[in-house]
Amino acid sequence: MPAEQPLPLAPADPAPVALPLAPPPPPPPPPADAPKSVSAESTGTAPPLKRTRFFATFQLGGGYFHATSGTSQDTRRFSGGTISGELAVGGRVGRKRNVALAAAFLRDQVVGLRSKDQKIDGDEPHLQDVTFALWAVGFLVDFAMQREPGLHFQALAGVGALSASRNSGDPDDPAGLMASLAAGYDFKVNDGLAFGALLRATYAPLDVSEVSGTTVNTLVPALLFTASTR
Repeated sequence: MPAEQPLPLAPADPAPVALPLAPPPPPPPPPADAPKSVSAESTGTAPPLKRTRFFATFQLGGGYFHATSGTSQDTRRFSGGTISGELAVGGRVGRKRNVALAAAFLRDQVVGLRSKDQKIDGDEPHLQDVTFALWAVGFLVDFAMQREPGLHFQALAGVGALSASRNSGDPDDPAGLMASLAAGYDFKVNDGLAFGALLRATYAPLDVSEVSGTTVNTLVPALLFTASTR
């Protein structure tokens, strides 16, 4: 008998193949009106520092003194240079801290005083031993246009007097209300200090008690160099 042939083996089941997983769905896009946050690290610049709450300024410079008194028929004019200064201390208010409120002291010391009368009638003053000084105490407002040092404006209102002194005795000092307006520009020195310059005009209609009362109208424009906190 012929030899029995071996039966063919059944084919083996193929190895299972792992099916690829479906990719995760993309995240939903942000709303069109959502604000974009920009950090200081991404821009490479540090945010500007806030101004300090404390405010102080010292100002010193020179100006021109002009005052008139008398009547329209006989006006007397005084003039001269000034050594002008101001000191103010207070604080800043507001979210941006660009408005400062302060108490202030102002003084304009007159140098080279001279006078001229409209009518020469023998009552002209002798000013060799006479000195004038305009001073005032008041309330100062400083408004800065930006957070960093730069353009700013000042206004001051208060009470003051024109102090007149002479060797033969001190006459009555004209006194009353006064006001000044100023515009200036500051430059940053460090995080707490700024230097700058300020153009200021001071006006004071002052009354003096004599035999008959008279008014001394005083105007002092001045250029001042400033040192201020920031």
